[in-house]
Amino acid sequence: YFEGYKYYEIAEELNIPIGTVKTRIHLARGILKKSLKMYHDNFRRLN
Repeated sequence: YFEGYKYYEIAEELNIPIGTVKTRIHLARGILKKSLKMYHDNFRRLN
């Protein structure tokens, strides 16, 4: 699920394979996690 949509619903709407949906969401979560960690680490250094 992502934002209330099932992966197959996203795949159908975008006309792409479900595996592509899963991969893109996985990669995006990794990028977000890395960005948030950077902000968290910088915040910890200031305190």
